Amino acid sequence: MEIYRMRVKHSMEERLFEAKLSCNLSTPSQTRDPAAVFHCLELSLRLAQSILSTLLQLRLIVHVVNTGFQHAGVTFVLLSLAPMFADSMLLNRQLWGKKYVVQPINESYLRKSALLKLADERLKSEVIAAGIEDYLIREYRKTQENLRDIPDTMPEMLYRSQNPLFSQVLSELCPQAVMLYAAFIALFTPSKISLAQLAVVERTNISLRRTFTELMIWTNPLLETVASVERFYGGLDNKPQMVDGETPYPRPGHDNQKGTAVEFRNVSFNYPAAKTGRSALSSVSFTIQPGQLVIIVGSNGSGKTTILKLLSRFYDANSGTILIDGVPIQEYRIQDLRRRFAMLTQEHDLFPLSIRENIVLGAPDGADPGTDKPEVIAEIVQESLRLSGAEKTVNKFSEGLNTTLDPRSDGHISFNGRGDAELEKMHESFTKSTSVSGGERQRLVAARTFMRLLSIPVKLVTVDEPSSALDPAGEFQLFAHLRGAREGRTMLFVTHRFGHLTKHADLIICVKDGQVVETGTHVELVALGGEYAHLYNVQAQAFSTETSSQREEMRDVGTTVGIPG
Repeated sequence: MEIYRMRVKHSMEERLFEAKLSCNLSTPSQTRDPAAVFHCLELSLRLAQSILSTLLQLRLIVHVVNTGFQHAGVTFVLLSLAPMFADSMLLNRQLWGKKYVVQPINESYLRKSALLKLADERLKSEVIAAGIEDYLIREYRKTQENLRDIPDTMPEMLYRSQNPLFSQVLSELCPQAVMLYAAFIALFTPSKISLAQLAVVERTNISLRRTFTELMIWTNPLLETVASVERFYGGLDNKPQMVDGETPYPRPGHDNQKGTAVEFRNVSFNYPAAKTGRSALSSVSFTIQPGQLVIIVGSNGSGKTTILKLLSRFYDANSGTILIDGVPIQEYRIQDLRRRFAMLTQEHDLFPLSIRENIVLGAPDGADPGTDKPEVIAEIVQESLRLSGAEKTVNKFSEGLNTTLDPRSDGHISFNGRGDAELEKMHESFTKSTSVSGGERQRLVAARTFMRLLSIPVKLVTVDEPSSALDPAGEFQLFAHLRGAREGRTMLFVTHRFGHLTKHADLIICVKDGQVVETGTHVELVALGGEYAHLYNVQAQAFSTETSSQREEMRDVGTTVGIPG
Protein backbone atom coordinates (compact mmCIF):
# COMPACT_ATOMS: atom_id res chain seq x y z
CA MET A 1 0.00 0.00 0.00
CA GLU A 2 2.86 2.37 0.85
CA ILE A 3 4.37 2.00 -2.63
CA TYR A 4 1.09 2.95 -4.29
CA ARG A 5 0.66 5.88 -1.91
CA MET A 6 4.07 7.25 -2.88
CA ARG A 7 3.42 6.81 -6.59
CA VAL A 8 0.13 8.69 -6.41
CA LYS A 9 1.67 11.41 -4.23
CA HIS A 10 4.68 11.88 -6.53
CA SER A 11 2.44 12.11 -9.57
CA MET A 12 0.18 14.70 -7.94
CA GLU A 13 3.14 16.69 -6.57
CA GLU A 14 4.68 16.94 -10.02
CA ARG A 15 1.43 18.14 -11.58
CA LEU A 16 0.98 20.71 -8.81
CA PHE A 17 4.60 21.90 -9.14
CA GLU A 18 4.18 22.46 -12.88
CA ALA A 19 0.84 24.20 -12.35
CA LYS A 20 2.34 26.62 -9.82
CA LEU A 21 5.26 27.50 -12.09
CA SER A 22 2.99 28.05 -15.08
CA CYS A 23 0.88 30.69 -13.30
CA ASN A 24 1.74 34.38 -13.25
CA LEU A 25 1.48 36.76 -10.30
CA SER A 26 -2.06 37.79 -11.19
CA THR A 27 -3.31 34.19 -10.92
CA PRO A 28 -4.94 33.61 -7.50
CA SER A 29 -2.94 31.25 -5.30
CA GLN A 30 -4.57 28.42 -3.35
CA THR A 31 -3.37 25.99 -0.72
CA ARG A 32 -3.44 22.50 -2.18
CA ASP A 33 -2.32 19.19 -0.69
CA PRO A 34 -1.09 16.60 -3.23
CA ALA A 35 -1.37 13.85 -0.59
CA ALA A 36 -5.13 14.44 -0.36
CA VAL A 37 -5.76 12.39 -3.51
CA PHE A 38 -4.40 9.16 -2.07
CA HIS A 39 -5.77 9.99 1.37
CA CYS A 40 -9.23 10.21 -0.17
CA LEU A 41 -8.74 6.82 -1.83
CA GLU A 42 -7.44 5.34 1.42
CA LEU A 43 -10.38 6.66 3.44
CA SER A 44 -12.79 5.37 0.81
CA LEU A 45 -11.28 1.89 1.12
CA ARG A 46 -11.45 2.03 4.91
CA LEU A 47 -15.06 3.12 4.79
CA ALA A 48 -15.86 0.34 2.33
CA GLN A 49 -14.03 -2.12 4.58
CA SER A 50 -16.08 -1.00 7.58
CA ILE A 51 -19.33 -1.36 5.65
CA LEU A 52 -18.35 -4.83 4.42
CA SER A 53 -17.27 -5.82 7.92
CA THR A 54 -20.63 -4.70 9.29
CA LEU A 55 -22.51 -6.80 6.76
CA LEU A 56 -20.36 -9.85 7.47
CA GLN A 57 -20.81 -9.49 11.22
CA LEU A 58 -24.55 -9.21 10.86
CA ARG A 59 -24.49 -12.29 8.68
CA LEU A 60 -22.37 -14.08 11.28
CA ILE A 61 -24.89 -13.35 14.04
CA VAL A 62 -27.65 -14.85 11.93
CA HIS A 63 -25.60 -18.01 11.41
CA VAL A 64 -24.63 -18.28 15.07
CA VAL A 65 -28.24 -18.13 16.15
CA ASN A 66 -29.17 -20.93 13.76
CA THR A 67 -26.08 -23.12 14.09
CA GLY A 68 -23.87 -24.50 16.82
CA PHE A 69 -20.26 -25.20 17.76
CA GLN A 70 -18.52 -28.43 18.80
CA HIS A 71 -15.18 -28.58 20.73
CA ALA A 72 -14.32 -25.02 19.74
CA GLY A 73 -13.47 -23.59 23.18
CA VAL A 74 -9.73 -24.39 23.22
CA THR A 75 -9.30 -23.15 19.68
CA PHE A 76 -11.00 -19.85 20.52
CA VAL A 77 -8.70 -19.38 23.55
CA LEU A 78 -5.57 -19.98 21.47
CA LEU A 79 -6.75 -17.65 18.74
CA SER A 80 -7.51 -14.96 21.32
CA LEU A 81 -3.88 -15.10 22.49
CA ALA A 82 -2.49 -14.84 18.94
CA PRO A 83 -2.39 -10.99 18.80
CA MET A 84 -0.27 -10.92 21.97
CA PHE A 85 2.36 -13.17 20.36
CA ALA A 86 2.30 -11.06 17.20
CA ASP A 87 2.89 -7.85 19.18
CA SER A 88 5.78 -9.41 21.13
CA MET A 89 7.45 -10.35 17.83
CA LEU A 90 7.30 -6.69 16.72
CA LEU A 91 8.17 -5.10 20.06
CA ASN A 92 11.83 -4.60 19.18
CA ARG A 93 10.86 -2.71 16.02
CA GLN A 94 8.90 0.03 17.76
CA LEU A 95 10.10 3.62 18.26
CA TRP A 96 7.09 4.82 20.24
CA GLY A 97 8.12 6.14 23.66
CA LYS A 98 11.86 6.33 22.86
CA LYS A 99 14.16 9.34 22.62
CA TYR A 100 15.58 10.01 19.17
CA VAL A 101 16.18 12.61 16.49
CA VAL A 102 15.85 11.98 12.76
CA GLN A 103 17.35 13.79 9.77
CA PRO A 104 16.64 13.03 6.10
CA ILE A 105 19.87 12.33 4.19
CA ASN A 106 18.64 11.20 0.78
CA GLU A 107 20.09 13.76 -1.66
CA SER A 108 17.19 13.44 -4.11
CA TYR A 109 14.65 13.99 -1.33
CA LEU A 110 16.53 17.04 -0.04
CA ARG A 111 16.79 18.52 -3.52
CA LYS A 112 13.11 17.88 -4.20
CA SER A 113 12.20 19.67 -0.97
CA ALA A 114 14.32 22.65 -2.03
CA LEU A 115 12.79 22.75 -5.51
CA LEU A 116 9.27 22.72 -4.06
CA LYS A 117 10.10 25.89 -2.12
CA LEU A 118 10.87 27.65 -5.41
CA ALA A 119 7.20 27.42 -6.38
CA ASP A 120 6.13 29.30 -3.23
CA GLU A 121 4.78 32.85 -3.39
CA ARG A 122 7.92 34.28 -1.75
CA LEU A 123 10.17 33.38 -4.68
CA LYS A 124 7.59 33.29 -7.46
CA SER A 125 8.35 36.70 -8.97
CA GLU A 126 12.06 35.98 -9.23
CA VAL A 127 11.51 32.56 -10.77
CA ILE A 128 9.23 34.16 -13.36
CA ALA A 129 11.64 37.03 -14.05
CA ALA A 130 14.59 34.66 -14.49
CA GLY A 131 12.62 32.40 -16.84
CA ILE A 132 13.86 29.25 -15.12
CA GLU A 133 10.54 27.36 -14.97
CA ASP A 134 11.54 24.73 -17.55
CA TYR A 135 14.87 24.11 -15.82
CA LEU A 136 13.18 23.64 -12.44
CA ILE A 137 10.62 21.22 -13.88
CA ARG A 138 13.42 19.15 -15.48
CA GLU A 139 15.33 19.04 -12.20
CA TYR A 140 12.18 18.12 -10.28
CA ARG A 141 11.47 15.20 -12.59
CA LYS A 142 15.02 13.94 -12.06
CA THR A 143 14.49 13.84 -8.30
CA GLN A 144 11.16 12.07 -8.73
CA GLU A 145 12.80 9.44 -10.92
CA ASN A 146 15.55 8.90 -8.35
CA LEU A 147 13.09 8.59 -5.46
CA ARG A 148 10.62 6.34 -7.29
CA ASP A 149 8.80 4.33 -4.56
CA ILE A 150 10.87 5.42 -1.55
CA PRO A 151 8.31 6.29 1.19
CA ASP A 152 8.37 9.61 3.08
CA THR A 153 5.96 8.88 5.92
CA MET A 154 6.55 9.50 9.64
CA PRO A 155 9.86 8.13 10.99
CA GLU A 156 8.00 5.80 13.38
CA MET A 157 6.06 4.23 10.53
CA LEU A 158 9.17 3.90 8.37
CA TYR A 159 11.03 2.21 11.21
CA ARG A 160 8.24 -0.27 11.81
CA SER A 161 7.89 -0.97 8.09
CA GLN A 162 11.34 -2.57 8.19
CA ASN A 163 9.77 -5.63 9.84
CA PRO A 164 9.75 -8.78 7.71
CA LEU A 165 6.72 -9.07 5.46
CA PHE A 166 5.55 -12.21 7.29
CA SER A 167 5.53 -10.34 10.63
CA GLN A 168 3.56 -7.46 9.15
CA VAL A 169 0.96 -9.81 7.67
CA LEU A 170 0.75 -11.76 10.93
CA SER A 171 0.29 -8.53 12.90
CA GLU A 172 -2.62 -7.52 10.68
CA LEU A 173 -4.38 -10.92 10.60
CA CYS A 174 -4.06 -12.06 14.22
CA PRO A 175 -6.62 -9.62 15.69
CA GLN A 176 -9.15 -10.99 13.20
CA ALA A 177 -8.38 -14.68 13.88
CA VAL A 178 -11.26 -15.23 16.31
CA MET A 179 -13.82 -13.74 13.99
CA LEU A 180 -12.47 -15.64 10.99
CA TYR A 181 -12.66 -18.95 12.84
CA ALA A 182 -16.11 -18.20 14.21
CA ALA A 183 -17.33 -17.42 10.73
CA PHE A 184 -15.86 -20.67 9.43
CA ILE A 185 -17.57 -22.78 12.15
CA ALA A 186 -20.86 -20.97 11.78
CA LEU A 187 -20.95 -21.49 8.04
CA PHE A 188 -19.73 -25.07 7.75
CA THR A 189 -20.76 -26.89 10.99
CA PRO A 190 -24.37 -25.91 11.76
CA SER A 191 -25.80 -27.26 15.04
CA LYS A 192 -27.90 -26.19 18.00
CA ILE A 193 -27.41 -23.03 20.07
CA SER A 194 -24.80 -23.32 22.86
CA LEU A 195 -22.99 -21.09 25.35
CA ALA A 196 -20.13 -20.88 22.90
CA GLN A 197 -22.55 -19.50 20.37
CA LEU A 198 -23.70 -16.86 22.82
CA ALA A 199 -20.07 -15.89 23.51
CA VAL A 200 -19.49 -15.48 19.80
CA VAL A 201 -22.64 -13.39 19.48
CA GLU A 202 -21.46 -11.18 22.33
CA ARG A 203 -18.00 -10.84 20.79
CA THR A 204 -19.54 -10.04 17.46
CA ASN A 205 -21.76 -7.40 18.98
CA ILE A 206 -18.72 -5.71 20.53
CA SER A 207 -16.96 -5.83 17.19
CA LEU A 208 -20.06 -4.56 15.46
CA ARG A 209 -20.24 -1.54 17.74
CA ARG A 210 -16.60 -0.79 17.03
CA THR A 211 -17.28 -1.04 13.33
CA PHE A 212 -20.16 1.39 13.57
CA THR A 213 -17.86 3.77 15.44
CA GLU A 214 -15.32 3.49 12.64
CA LEU A 215 -18.04 4.29 10.14
CA MET A 216 -18.77 7.50 12.00
CA ILE A 217 -15.06 8.31 12.35
CA TRP A 218 -14.19 7.85 8.67
CA THR A 219 -17.28 9.46 7.14
CA ASN A 220 -16.57 13.11 8.06
CA PRO A 221 -12.84 13.02 7.19
CA LEU A 222 -13.75 11.42 3.88
CA LEU A 223 -16.14 14.25 3.05
CA GLU A 224 -13.49 16.82 4.01
CA THR A 225 -10.85 15.02 1.95
CA VAL A 226 -13.15 14.87 -1.07
CA ALA A 227 -13.44 18.65 -0.81
CA SER A 228 -9.62 18.90 -0.66
CA VAL A 229 -9.33 16.74 -3.77
CA GLU A 230 -11.82 18.99 -5.56
CA ARG A 231 -9.72 22.03 -4.62
CA PHE A 232 -6.56 20.23 -5.73
CA TYR A 233 -7.88 19.42 -9.20
CA GLY A 234 -9.45 22.86 -9.41
CA GLY A 235 -6.00 24.34 -8.78
CA LEU A 236 -4.51 22.26 -11.58
CA ASP A 237 -7.04 23.82 -13.93
CA ASN A 238 -5.89 27.35 -13.05
CA LYS A 239 -4.57 28.94 -16.20
CA PRO A 240 -2.42 32.08 -16.47
CA GLN A 241 -4.77 35.03 -16.68
CA MET A 242 -2.51 36.80 -19.19
CA VAL A 243 -2.70 35.64 -22.80
CA ASP A 244 0.69 34.90 -24.34
CA GLY A 245 1.64 36.61 -27.59
CA GLU A 246 2.96 35.01 -30.77
CA THR A 247 5.64 37.49 -31.90
CA PRO A 248 9.24 36.50 -31.05
CA TYR A 249 11.45 39.01 -29.26
CA PRO A 250 13.48 40.52 -30.71
CA ARG A 251 11.63 40.46 -34.02
CA PRO A 252 13.65 39.13 -36.95
CA GLY A 253 15.44 42.06 -38.55
CA HIS A 254 14.58 44.43 -35.69
CA ASP A 255 17.27 43.58 -33.12
CA ASN A 256 18.38 47.05 -32.04
CA GLN A 257 22.03 46.86 -30.98
CA LYS A 258 21.61 49.83 -28.63
CA GLY A 259 18.96 48.26 -26.43
CA THR A 260 15.19 48.22 -25.97
CA ALA A 261 12.86 51.11 -26.77
CA VAL A 262 10.06 51.58 -24.21
CA GLU A 263 6.93 53.70 -24.41
CA PHE A 264 3.99 54.05 -22.02
CA ARG A 265 0.83 55.58 -23.51
CA ASN A 266 -1.81 56.62 -20.96
CA VAL A 267 -1.21 53.50 -18.87
CA SER A 268 -3.40 52.96 -15.82
CA PHE A 269 -3.20 50.01 -13.45
CA ASN A 270 -4.46 48.77 -10.11
CA TYR A 271 -3.37 45.56 -8.40
CA PRO A 272 -5.99 42.76 -8.45
CA ALA A 273 -6.12 42.48 -4.65
CA ALA A 274 -5.90 46.23 -3.96
CA LYS A 275 -8.22 47.40 -1.17
CA THR A 276 -7.84 51.12 -1.84
CA GLY A 277 -9.78 52.94 -4.52
CA ARG A 278 -6.67 54.80 -5.77
CA SER A 279 -4.94 53.33 -8.82
CA ALA A 280 -1.28 52.34 -8.58
CA LEU A 281 -0.73 54.12 -11.92
CA SER A 282 -2.99 56.66 -13.58
CA SER A 283 -2.60 57.84 -17.21
CA VAL A 284 1.18 57.36 -17.21
CA SER A 285 3.00 58.32 -20.41
CA PHE A 286 6.72 58.52 -21.22
CA THR A 287 9.20 57.40 -23.89
CA ILE A 288 12.62 55.79 -23.39
CA GLN A 289 15.02 55.55 -26.32
CA PRO A 290 17.22 52.46 -26.91
CA GLY A 291 20.37 52.48 -24.80
CA GLN A 292 19.28 55.24 -22.42
CA LEU A 293 20.04 55.15 -18.71
CA VAL A 294 16.86 56.22 -16.92
CA ILE A 295 16.22 56.98 -13.25
CA ILE A 296 12.67 56.75 -11.88
CA VAL A 297 12.29 58.76 -8.68
CA GLY A 298 9.45 59.37 -6.26
CA SER A 299 8.38 58.81 -2.68
CA ASN A 300 7.24 55.44 -1.32
CA GLY A 301 4.03 54.19 -2.93
CA SER A 302 4.29 56.57 -5.88
CA GLY A 303 4.22 53.76 -8.47
CA LYS A 304 7.91 53.35 -9.37
CA THR A 305 8.05 49.59 -8.78
CA THR A 306 4.71 49.08 -10.53
CA ILE A 307 6.19 50.51 -13.75
CA LEU A 308 8.96 47.90 -13.67
CA LYS A 309 6.52 45.06 -12.96
CA LEU A 310 4.41 46.02 -15.97
CA LEU A 311 7.55 46.11 -18.12
CA SER A 312 8.38 42.53 -17.09
CA ARG A 313 4.73 41.66 -17.74
CA PHE A 314 4.06 40.33 -14.30
CA TYR A 315 0.72 42.06 -14.80
CA ASP A 316 -1.16 43.61 -17.71
CA ALA A 317 -2.23 47.25 -17.60
CA ASN A 318 -5.93 47.91 -17.03
CA SER A 319 -5.90 50.52 -19.78
CA GLY A 320 -3.46 52.21 -22.12
CA THR A 321 -0.63 50.68 -24.14
CA ILE A 322 2.94 49.63 -23.36
CA LEU A 323 5.15 49.47 -26.45
CA ILE A 324 8.40 47.51 -26.63
CA ASP A 325 10.40 48.46 -29.73
CA GLY A 326 7.22 49.96 -31.14
CA VAL A 327 5.05 46.84 -30.66
CA PRO A 328 2.39 46.35 -27.93
CA ILE A 329 3.93 44.22 -25.19
CA GLN A 330 1.00 41.74 -25.27
CA GLU A 331 1.94 40.68 -28.82
CA TYR A 332 5.32 39.28 -27.76
CA ARG A 333 5.95 35.80 -26.40
CA ILE A 334 6.36 36.29 -22.65
CA GLN A 335 9.30 33.89 -22.31
CA ASP A 336 11.17 35.65 -25.13
CA LEU A 337 10.77 39.02 -23.41
CA ARG A 338 11.90 37.80 -20.02
CA ARG A 339 14.89 36.02 -21.49
CA ARG A 340 16.16 39.34 -22.89
CA PHE A 341 15.36 41.28 -19.72
CA ALA A 342 17.28 41.33 -16.43
CA MET A 343 15.66 42.39 -13.16
CA LEU A 344 17.31 43.11 -9.81
CA THR A 345 15.09 44.17 -6.91
CA GLN A 346 15.13 44.37 -3.12
CA GLU A 347 12.41 41.70 -3.06
CA HIS A 348 14.66 39.13 -4.70
CA ASP A 349 16.13 36.55 -2.37
CA LEU A 350 18.41 33.55 -2.49
CA PHE A 351 17.01 30.24 -3.63
CA PRO A 352 17.26 27.30 -1.16
CA LEU A 353 20.11 25.87 -3.25
CA SER A 354 23.90 26.08 -3.20
CA ILE A 355 25.50 29.49 -3.73
CA ARG A 356 26.93 28.30 -7.04
CA GLU A 357 23.55 27.20 -8.39
CA ASN A 358 22.00 30.43 -7.12
CA ILE A 359 24.40 32.40 -9.28
CA VAL A 360 24.38 30.12 -12.32
CA LEU A 361 20.58 30.26 -12.47
CA GLY A 362 21.04 33.80 -13.74
CA ALA A 363 21.74 32.01 -17.03
CA PRO A 364 19.48 28.91 -16.92
CA ASP A 365 21.27 27.18 -19.81
CA GLY A 366 24.50 27.24 -17.82
CA ALA A 367 22.79 25.66 -14.80
CA ASP A 368 22.31 22.40 -16.69
CA PRO A 369 25.04 19.93 -15.63
CA GLY A 370 25.16 18.77 -19.25
CA THR A 371 26.56 22.07 -20.52
CA ASP A 372 29.64 21.67 -22.70
CA LYS A 373 31.51 24.72 -21.30
CA PRO A 374 31.85 24.23 -17.53
CA GLU A 375 35.21 26.05 -17.41
CA VAL A 376 33.78 29.16 -19.06
CA ILE A 377 30.80 29.12 -16.71
CA ALA A 378 33.11 28.80 -13.69
CA GLU A 379 35.03 31.89 -14.87
CA ILE A 380 31.85 33.89 -15.35
CA VAL A 381 30.69 32.88 -11.85
CA GLN A 382 33.92 34.24 -10.38
CA GLU A 383 33.59 37.46 -12.39
CA SER A 384 29.98 37.82 -11.22
CA LEU A 385 31.11 37.47 -7.61
CA ARG A 386 33.76 40.16 -8.15
CA LEU A 387 31.36 42.62 -9.75
CA SER A 388 28.74 42.15 -7.03
CA GLY A 389 31.32 42.37 -4.24
CA ALA A 390 30.33 38.92 -2.91
CA GLU A 391 33.77 37.28 -3.12
CA LYS A 392 34.55 37.80 0.57
CA THR A 393 31.18 36.38 1.57
CA VAL A 394 31.78 33.15 -0.36
CA ASN A 395 35.39 32.80 0.80
CA LYS A 396 34.41 32.85 4.48
CA PHE A 397 32.51 29.55 4.10
CA SER A 398 34.47 26.30 4.32
CA GLU A 399 32.44 24.81 1.46
CA GLY A 400 32.71 27.95 -0.67
CA LEU A 401 30.32 27.97 -3.63
CA ASN A 402 28.84 24.63 -2.49
CA THR A 403 27.44 26.24 0.67
CA THR A 404 23.67 26.15 1.11
CA LEU A 405 22.54 29.03 3.31
CA ASP A 406 19.04 27.75 4.07
CA PRO A 407 18.76 24.50 6.07
CA ARG A 408 18.43 21.50 3.77
CA SER A 409 16.01 19.71 6.09
CA ASP A 410 13.89 20.38 9.15
CA GLY A 411 14.71 17.17 10.94
CA HIS A 412 12.42 15.53 13.49
CA ILE A 413 12.74 15.03 17.24
CA SER A 414 10.53 12.59 19.13
CA PHE A 415 8.13 13.72 21.84
CA ASN A 416 10.15 11.98 24.56
CA GLY A 417 13.35 13.41 23.07
CA ARG A 418 12.28 16.97 23.83
CA GLY A 419 14.07 18.22 26.89
CA ASP A 420 17.13 16.09 26.18
CA ALA A 421 19.90 18.69 25.81
CA GLU A 422 22.08 16.58 23.52
CA LEU A 423 19.23 15.63 21.17
CA GLU A 424 17.86 19.18 21.05
CA LYS A 425 21.31 20.53 20.21
CA MET A 426 21.58 17.98 17.41
CA HIS A 427 18.11 18.86 16.11
CA GLU A 428 18.96 22.57 16.16
CA SER A 429 22.06 21.91 14.05
CA PHE A 430 19.83 20.29 11.40
CA THR A 431 17.53 23.31 11.15
CA LYS A 432 19.97 26.18 11.62
CA SER A 433 20.49 28.55 8.69
CA THR A 434 23.96 29.72 7.69
CA SER A 435 24.01 33.33 8.81
CA VAL A 436 24.75 36.19 6.40
CA SER A 437 23.96 39.86 6.77
CA GLY A 438 21.35 41.64 4.68
CA GLY A 439 24.09 43.33 2.66
CA GLU A 440 25.88 40.03 1.98
CA ARG A 441 22.63 38.46 0.85
CA GLN A 442 21.96 41.36 -1.54
CA ARG A 443 25.45 41.03 -3.02
CA LEU A 444 24.89 37.31 -3.68
CA VAL A 445 21.56 38.07 -5.36
CA ALA A 446 23.29 40.75 -7.45
CA ALA A 447 25.87 38.16 -8.54
CA ARG A 448 23.05 36.21 -10.18
CA THR A 449 22.11 39.32 -12.18
CA PHE A 450 25.71 39.85 -13.31
CA MET A 451 25.79 36.20 -14.37
CA ARG A 452 22.84 36.96 -16.61
CA LEU A 453 24.40 40.12 -18.02
CA LEU A 454 27.65 38.32 -18.82
CA SER A 455 25.98 35.27 -20.40
CA ILE A 456 22.84 36.42 -22.24
CA PRO A 457 22.32 39.24 -24.78
CA VAL A 458 20.06 41.17 -22.38
CA LYS A 459 18.38 44.25 -23.91
CA LEU A 460 16.64 45.79 -20.89
CA VAL A 461 17.88 45.98 -17.29
CA THR A 462 15.57 47.10 -14.46
CA VAL A 463 17.05 47.79 -11.03
CA ASP A 464 14.73 48.42 -8.07
CA GLU A 465 16.30 49.31 -4.71
CA PRO A 466 18.73 46.35 -4.77
CA SER A 467 21.11 47.94 -2.25
CA SER A 468 18.87 48.92 0.66
CA ALA A 469 21.09 46.95 3.07
CA LEU A 470 24.40 48.21 1.64
CA ASP A 471 26.37 51.17 2.93
CA PRO A 472 26.77 54.14 0.54
CA ALA A 473 30.21 52.97 -0.63
CA GLY A 474 28.94 49.47 -1.37
CA GLU A 475 25.92 50.87 -3.20
CA PHE A 476 28.13 53.18 -5.26
CA GLN A 477 30.34 50.25 -6.24
CA LEU A 478 27.38 48.07 -7.22
CA PHE A 479 25.77 50.78 -9.35
CA ALA A 480 29.10 51.60 -10.98
CA HIS A 481 29.51 48.00 -12.09
CA LEU A 482 25.92 47.87 -13.33
CA ARG A 483 26.52 51.02 -15.37
CA GLY A 484 29.66 49.41 -16.73
CA ALA A 485 27.45 46.72 -18.29
CA ARG A 486 25.12 49.17 -20.08
CA GLU A 487 26.58 48.85 -23.58
CA GLY A 488 23.82 47.63 -25.91
CA ARG A 489 21.25 47.82 -23.11
CA THR A 490 18.55 50.14 -21.87
CA MET A 491 18.75 50.59 -18.08
CA LEU A 492 16.09 51.73 -15.61
CA PHE A 493 17.04 52.48 -12.00
CA VAL A 494 14.67 52.93 -9.07
CA THR A 495 16.44 54.03 -5.91
CA HIS A 496 15.91 56.45 -3.05
CA ARG A 497 19.63 57.27 -3.03
CA PHE A 498 19.92 58.50 -6.61
CA GLY A 499 22.33 61.42 -6.13
CA HIS A 500 25.40 59.70 -7.60
CA LEU A 501 23.41 58.41 -10.61
CA THR A 502 21.93 61.68 -11.83
CA LYS A 503 25.00 62.84 -13.75
CA HIS A 504 24.93 59.60 -15.74
CA ALA A 505 21.19 59.66 -16.47
CA ASP A 506 19.91 60.40 -19.96
CA LEU A 507 16.38 60.77 -18.59
CA ILE A 508 14.81 61.21 -15.17
CA ILE A 509 11.14 60.32 -14.64
CA CYS A 510 9.57 61.76 -11.50
CA VAL A 511 6.47 59.94 -10.25
CA LYS A 512 4.00 61.11 -7.60
CA ASP A 513 0.75 59.45 -6.51
CA GLY A 514 0.78 57.11 -9.52
CA GLN A 515 1.32 59.84 -12.10
CA VAL A 516 4.35 61.11 -14.01
CA VAL A 517 4.70 64.73 -12.92
CA GLU A 518 8.09 65.60 -14.46
CA THR A 519 10.54 64.23 -17.04
CA GLY A 520 13.89 65.56 -18.21
CA THR A 521 17.56 65.68 -17.31
CA HIS A 522 18.92 66.50 -13.88
CA VAL A 523 19.81 70.07 -14.84
CA GLU A 524 16.40 70.69 -16.40
CA LEU A 525 14.43 69.35 -13.45
CA VAL A 526 16.49 71.15 -10.79
CA ALA A 527 15.96 74.40 -12.69
CA LEU A 528 12.24 73.64 -12.81
CA GLY A 529 12.12 73.68 -9.00
CA GLY A 530 9.33 71.11 -8.74
CA GLU A 531 8.92 67.68 -7.12
CA TYR A 532 12.26 66.33 -8.36
CA ALA A 533 14.15 69.37 -7.08
CA HIS A 534 12.56 68.86 -3.66
CA LEU A 535 13.52 65.15 -3.56
CA TYR A 536 17.04 65.91 -4.75
CA ASN A 537 17.60 68.58 -2.11
CA VAL A 538 16.49 66.17 0.62
CA GLN A 539 18.87 63.61 -0.88
CA ALA A 540 21.73 66.10 -0.96
CA GLN A 541 21.30 66.87 2.73
CA ALA A 542 21.45 63.15 3.55
CA PHE A 543 24.60 62.60 1.49
CA SER A 544 26.32 65.57 3.09
CA THR A 545 26.78 63.42 6.21
CA GLU A 546 29.02 60.90 4.44
CA THR A 547 32.56 60.60 5.75
CA SER A 548 35.53 61.56 3.64
CA SER A 549 36.73 57.95 3.68
CA GLN A 550 33.48 56.81 2.03
CA ARG A 551 33.86 59.44 -0.67
CA GLU A 552 37.46 58.37 -1.25
CA GLU A 553 36.39 54.73 -1.56
CA MET A 554 33.73 55.70 -4.10
CA ARG A 555 36.29 57.52 -6.25
CA ASP A 556 38.50 54.44 -6.34
CA VAL A 557 35.80 52.16 -7.79
CA GLY A 558 36.17 51.12 -11.44
CA THR A 559 33.22 51.14 -13.83
CA THR A 560 33.95 48.56 -16.52
CA VAL A 561 32.47 45.10 -16.94
CA GLY A 562 33.78 42.41 -19.23
CA ILE A 563 33.52 38.68 -19.82
CA PRO A 564 36.66 36.96 -18.53
CA GLY A 565 38.94 35.68 -21.24
